[in-house]
Amino acid sequence: MAQEDQAGSPPGRQPGPLPGREEPAQGPAPEQEPARESVADIAAGVCRLARAARQGSLATLDRGAPFVSLITPAFSWAGDLVILVSGLSRHGRHLRADPRCSVLLEADASGANPQTAPRVTLTGRAVADSSDAALRDRWVRIHPYGALYAGFADFTLWRVEVERLHWVGGFGRVRELSGDVLRPELAEAAAEPALLAEVNRRHAAGLPGGSMAGGDSVVALDPDGLDLGPAPTGDPNGDARTRRIHFTARASSREALLEAVAAVLPPTLPDTIAWPTSPP
Repeated sequence: MAQEDQAGSPPGRQPGPLPGREEPAQGPAPEQEPARESVADIAAGVCRLARAARQGSLATLDRGAPFVSLITPAFSWAGDLVILVSGLSRHGRHLRADPRCSVLLEADASGANPQTAPRVTLTGRAVADSSDAALRDRWVRIHPYGALYAGFADFTLWRVEVERLHWVGGFGRVRELSGDVLRPELAEAAAEPALLAEVNRRHAAGLPGGSMAGGDSVVALDPDGLDLGPAPTGDPNGDARTRRIHFTARASSREALLEAVAAVLPPTLPDTIAWPTSPP
């Protein structure tokens, strides 16, 4: 009888798989690629970062050469970037000569390396819009220390119509998106004053300070969230500041907006809001 090896096969023959039994795959299993973030998730992150930003860097063109300045941005209900710029400043003169610009907004880094922090670069064209009193008022409510100089004749309100944005969420998380992701479907900017009055009436007990008297109030509202802070002051060197509270999802209707507010500020009084009639 022929001698068998230790595996039970004749000498010189490699043992094969047993009938009805699959052999395990040889070598390490291939690594799976991490799930890619959806455009909707990235867009939500962009909106949260942008609307919470209280400072940023504005890049303008000075006779073809780049020039960077500090700005204090706000965002309109409709998702346009709004900045207040002195006509005596260099970047103010640059925008009048060439409206093309870009703005860098950054979140705070959680560690020592600032490159781990999310940031977004917005690119578009700036349009002078000083005649829009409601837009200027919204900027002041978000930046209450600016009330003193917001009315100066040499300060111009600029609305940056964002065309493209470059999002970096961290290492390996880079996307190019249209500026449309900043623009909500719910077009109710005209209703904001009535909304603010009703929201503050209903939620006064849930606000910091326990009431609107001596405490914070909701100073700005839009489909992505709300801003809490004090009333505008005339002291540009004061400590008045606002903070952003994000909704878990963008509100697409009036009812969803009120529900989103109630989720972050529990209501204390019944709803009595009288919605203004939307223009045709």
